[in-house]
Formats: sequence, C-alpha cells, structure tokens
Amino acid sequence: MYPAGQLNLVMGDGEMEEEEYVRDIWRSLGVGRNGYIDITELARVCSHIGMMEMSHQVGSCVLC
Repeated sequence: MYPAGQLNLVMGDGEMEEEEYVRDIWRSLGVGRNGYIDITELARVCSHIGMMEMSHQVGSCVLC
C-alpha cells in the first residue's frame, strides 16, 4: 500500500502501474469491489490521496 498523498511519487510511465495503484487504494478503503465506485466512494478516494478540494467538490455533487 502507498501512503495517502503519494500519487505523483509512485506513478510510472505505464497505464497498468496507475491502474494497480488505484486498485490498491480501492482495496485499502474497501470500495470498488464490483469494478466501479460511486460518487461517495470517489470522494473517499480523493480524500485518501490528498485531493481534499476535489473530495469536497465530489462530496457535494448531487447529479454529476
């Protein structure tokens, strides 16, 4: 697992590395078990990786 806020430090060139990183976050948060996340889970992911402004915007979105 990667520490919160470390997205840019661990990203490599490959798309697969990015997907694996995101899936690791999803697993650690217990979201996306069906391969998708809902708006509430997206806010949690944003908060976890240090995107606080985005998590507040997503969390207040009703019909995005």
